[in-house]
Amino acid sequence: MENDSCSASNQISCQIKLCVQEWFNLINSFAFADAHLQLCETTLICLDPKPQFPNPYTLSIDLRLGLEQFSIFPTDSSRQYQQGHLHFLEVQNSKIKVVELNITCSGNILATCDGLILVQLGKNKGIVVMNPMTRKLIRYPLGTVAPISRNLESYGFMYSNHEGKYKVVHLFIDKRLHVGCEILSVGTKSWRGVDGPSLGLVRKFAQESVSAIGALHWVPDTHNCEYIVSMDIDRETFFTIPLPSAYKRRDRLVELWGFLGLITHNAQPFVMDIWICKGLHGEAWSKQHTIHIDSVTDDLVPVTASRNAREICFESRGDGCYYVYDFQHQEMRRIEMEKKPGWNYGPYLPFVNSLVSWENPRDL
Repeated sequence: MENDSCSASNQISCQIKLCVQEWFNLINSFAFADAHLQLCETTLICLDPKPQFPNPYTLSIDLRLGLEQFSIFPTDSSRQYQQGHLHFLEVQNSKIKVVELNITCSGNILATCDGLILVQLGKNKGIVVMNPMTRKLIRYPLGTVAPISRNLESYGFMYSNHEGKYKVVHLFIDKRLHVGCEILSVGTKSWRGVDGPSLGLVRKFAQESVSAIGALHWVPDTHNCEYIVSMDIDRETFFTIPLPSAYKRRDRLVELWGFLGLITHNAQPFVMDIWICKGLHGEAWSKQHTIHIDSVTDDLVPVTASRNAREICFESRGDGCYYVYDFQHQEMRRIEMEKKPGWNYGPYLPFVNSLVSWENPRDL
C-alpha cells in the first residue's frame, strides 16, 4: 500500500510539473506575448527621484549591472547623482494612481516601445533596454558622438518589421552643426553610422521622437515649424513631411488609431484640432476632430492617447493637473492625481505593461 501511495504521489507530482512547464512555455511564448500586447492599455511611465528607502524587493539596475557597490551610507557620488524610481500612472474611476514598479536607476528614460523602455544611465555608463514587467534588461554603450547640449540630440526606439528587430536611433547635432545619425540594432553589440537628415533641416528637438506608420518622427524646431523630419525604420532613410499648420509650442505629435497624429492649438482660443497622416507616400493630413475646451484652460499639452484612442490625456502646464478628453461624449474632464510625499511628477512617456522581449520575433 505504501508503495502504491508513493507511486501515485510521484505520478501526481510529475503531472503537476508537466502542467506548470506547459503554462510556463505558453506564457513565455512569442505568440502569447504578442496577443497580450494587443490587449495592453497605454499608460504613462516616469523615472523620478524619491527620497525614501526602497522596499526589500526593489531592483537596482545599477547594482545588477555591477556599476556601483551597495552602501547604506551616502557618498559624494550618490549625492551628485540620485537614484530614480520607476513608476507609471493608472487611471481608475477618474483618478490617477501612481503605481510603484520597485525598480531604481540612475539617469533618465529616453524612449519607449511596446512595453520596453530605453534608459540612459547616469555618469555616462551607457544605455539599457528593459522590460519593467519582466525585469529583463540588456546594456549597451552610449552613442559614439556626444552632442553640444542635451536638446541637440534625440533617441528613437522602434521595431523593424522587415528585420524583425528593435532599433535604437541616435540623432545628434555635432560641433559643426551637422546632423548625424547612428543606429543600434538590439541584439548586436555596436552602433553603425547612417546618413542623417540634410543640412539645415534640424535645428533642435521640440519633443521626443514618435513612432508611427513605419517611421520615427521628429519636430526639428521648437516654434513655427512647418514640417517634421522622419526616418523609415526599415529603409533607414530620412525625409520630410509637411505639416497642415505651423507647429506651435503646445502642439504635439502623437500616435493615434495606429496612425501619426498631430494635435494643434487653433488660432481660436480654447479650440484644438486633431490631424491624422496615414502613410509615408505622400498621403495628405486629414482633420479628424475638433476639441472645444470650454474655457477649462488654454495651456493643455497632449501627453498620450489610449490604445484605441477613445481618450486623449493632456497635462496643464499652468496648474500641473491632468485632463482627459472623451471622444464619445466629447467632453474634457479633470483627473485627480494621487499625491505621495516626496514625489516629483513628470516628465512622462507613453508606455504599455507588456511581456514583450527584444528576443521575440513578432508577427503583428
